[in-house]
Amino acid sequence: ENFRLPGEKIIEAIVTALEVQARVRWAATGLKTGSGFHKPGTVGLFGAVAAATKLLGLSRDQALMAFGLAGSRAGSMSINTGTMTKSSHSGHGARMGIECAVLAKMGWTASADVFGPKGFFDTFMPGDAQPERLVEGFAAPLWMLDPGVGFKPWPCNGFTQRPIDGALELREEHKITPEHIERIQVDFPRFEYVNRPQPRTGLDGKFSIQYTTLLAFLDGEITVDSFTNERLAAPDVAALLPKTQLHFDDAIPFDKLKMHVVVNVWLKDGRHLSKRVDKIPGWPGAYGKPLTRAQRHQKFFSCTRRVLEERAARRMLELVERLDTLPEITEIMDIARCDRG
Repeated sequence: ENFRLPGEKIIEAIVTALEVQARVRWAATGLKTGSGFHKPGTVGLFGAVAAATKLLGLSRDQALMAFGLAGSRAGSMSINTGTMTKSSHSGHGARMGIECAVLAKMGWTASADVFGPKGFFDTFMPGDAQPERLVEGFAAPLWMLDPGVGFKPWPCNGFTQRPIDGALELREEHKITPEHIERIQVDFPRFEYVNRPQPRTGLDGKFSIQYTTLLAFLDGEITVDSFTNERLAAPDVAALLPKTQLHFDDAIPFDKLKMHVVVNVWLKDGRHLSKRVDKIPGWPGAYGKPLTRAQRHQKFFSCTRRVLEERAARRMLELVERLDTLPEITEIMDIARCDRG
């Protein structure tokens, strides 16, 4: 069956997915950041189910079956962080969500109460969940609007974004070059997940405060290429990574929105420079520093140039920016399926 869906329906599905995914995460109080189950393959999966349910026009009973089936597809493990597998969790969750909705439309059966007793919460986090949050104030306002959607400026862990921002600002303000640097220290709330003084691989470096902060000072940018094994093994990294320290400051609250970090750098001429960063780069609202339209486009093209010709990427962007007016999204999907062979 060929669904030639209009852009408005896609927007509606995305908003629905974000609302449902956020609410399942909010209710899943026992789902800890950085350990146990990883969010994209657990709560993210249910967002994908919600989106596909809207797009496929499932009935109420079919939707219940889709969510029940998703309960048996949920589960990705944080232990795979720092490997290729971790990066596949989001795609796997999206794929499984669509499959669950398709099967439900075909008549597949499952539990009709996946969030009830002995269901998702009792299985994944026994005794540590608040299922009532699933419907408390639902869509009033939509989470898409408040707190809104953030875009990470750099392709690495969310908690590394503030230190990167501080390092880039210090580098620019004081014209710091690698040969000037004696040592670096980041003051941070206690969170062992990002304490990786010697990443195992370039991908593991995405979750290292030490590595990402150092790369910001060395290169003046953080890109996908920052996290290759070759960049990790380079002589300039080898020389300064042991001199890049993470200092846990217990006076800083561990709260992603309200926390701050301090980036310190000592230079060989004896100067000690520091930069406190309170707001999350790319985040909306009072706690963030949102990306400009130009910065969002820059990130978009840095990703697409790996798989699309520039002309195709620019056409995709043009279409997406007027998504609400498109009678169907076939051309966007045709471009997305293209590759360089």
